[in-house]
Amino acid sequence: MTLHGVIATLSRASTFDRALACAGRDADFSLTEGLRAPVLAALLEQRARLGKAPALLVITATGRESEYLHDNLDCFTEDAEIIGFPAWETLPHERLSPSAEIVGKRLFALRRMREWEEADPSVRRPLIVIASVRAALQPVADNLTDFAPIVLTAGARGHDLSAIAVQLVELAYTRVDMVTRRGEFAVRGGILDVFPSVAPHPSRVEFFGDEVEQIRAFSVADQRSLPEPVASVSLPPSRELLLSPAVRQRAREMQHEFPSLAGLLAKIAEGIPVEGMESLAPALVDRLVPITHYLPAEAAVAVVSPERVASRAISLAETNREFLGAAWSAATAGADAPIDLESGDFLTLGRLRESVTHTAPGAPASAHVWWTFRLLPGRPDGCPSAARAPRNRRAPHHPGRGRGGPELPGQRRGRHRPPQRPAQGRLDGRRARSGRGARRTRRRRARRARTPRPDRDRMAVGTGTRHRLPAESIRRPRFRTRRDETEPRQRVRVLRPHGRLRRSPGEEAREPAQERRRPAAGSRPATTSCTRPTASAGSSN
Repeated sequence: MTLHGVIATLSRASTFDRALACAGRDADFSLTEGLRAPVLAALLEQRARLGKAPALLVITATGRESEYLHDNLDCFTEDAEIIGFPAWETLPHERLSPSAEIVGKRLFALRRMREWEEADPSVRRPLIVIASVRAALQPVADNLTDFAPIVLTAGARGHDLSAIAVQLVELAYTRVDMVTRRGEFAVRGGILDVFPSVAPHPSRVEFFGDEVEQIRAFSVADQRSLPEPVASVSLPPSRELLLSPAVRQRAREMQHEFPSLAGLLAKIAEGIPVEGMESLAPALVDRLVPITHYLPAEAAVAVVSPERVASRAISLAETNREFLGAAWSAATAGADAPIDLESGDFLTLGRLRESVTHTAPGAPASAHVWWTFRLLPGRPDGCPSAARAPRNRRAPHHPGRGRGGPELPGQRRGRHRPPQRPAQGRLDGRRARSGRGARRTRRRRARRARTPRPDRDRMAVGTGTRHRLPAESIRRPRFRTRRDETEPRQRVRVLRPHGRLRRSPGEEAREPAQERRRPAAGSRPATTSCTRPTASAGSSN
């Protein structure tokens, strides 16, 4: 969906015009969240009208925000080229390699920025690169665009299959018997199977001598070729640490300095890509540079939510520093000197801005601009966001009315309730009702009032008298513990003052017949006391 016409409508506002006037200089914008994409698109168009390079690098706090902004900018720009620059799934000093797909997307973005700068200004489209703070603050090698990808076209001549295999090894491809993952290739006779890092399917290239006879994509599951032919295939590097002759020589020299890393360095010296070799990039490559090193001249940099970006940058740097000290202290044990990998740590937001606005001594002045986009503290209607009620907090409930306040005439809130009769009187602090149920309730409450409570009074069973004892001498009920729960529950029966045994119908049905017999004439039951506060038959109806 295209919303480019919204920018023309927004430009009628005076505040929007004042924002567009800052297209050629550093500025700090405060706006609502929904205006970020329209303002970025309008500023990019304004820079093109002023004759400046319509290139933009957007830095967000998280990768999810970068994807969300990517979709929004696609709606507000007509012909702009929007590219994502993802971050590694691993930390820079972690001895794990990022996936070939992530590396392919990163290298494509860096190579596209260099190609866009070298293209003719009259035919190039606006360029937008979106990166999270984790991707923007990680240093990269300064020679990633020096190795051009291998391009094979159907019907082209002059190709040597053995030389192409050697070039693929230099581009950090792994030679295997059967291709199953990105960054792998296999050679069988005159057929080359290769899986590029950014392609959805691997490609099968058939050679007839030095001519590319046919190119087809094939399935990884069954290794069968797909019916649609492919015109050409591009094979970019699959790793960010390219095994150039200088990198191999440096790996050979480090084998004697760090004996514990001899196995890893030996494979790199032989030109074999190994898992986790990117963690040694600060020691193997000549120089690591920020991503702004690849930015086109006069490109702009926009930071969305700078407070969150700065806090995220500090957290990333601390985490990576702790991992560096824990992982490589044991790996370099026995070496003459600790390995220096500090240059591969995450940059700070201040250092990234210095790389944009400042240049080296003797170099021409930088024409880059730095924008920050802060979120307004209040909502568009003027009500502060902090005044909103939390979602989990319930509105107060009023008896007889719906939740959330009194009901308006003709308004139904929740389930419809029929109107209730006014209370005729009160009994024990509760509303009295009329009818059979009310009479039954009054009789039940009267019986409960006449029934003795074992925790307050003691009664001599069979005597018909009731003795009131002081509260100090009454044994209070104790709480049942787990051990008590295993014991059988004792049944306590309370006699009414006239001596009749009162039992519930259910209890009377459960007792044996011999227990329900009356005692013999002239016999007097033993005197016991009801001191255990268990459920008695006289207290329940």
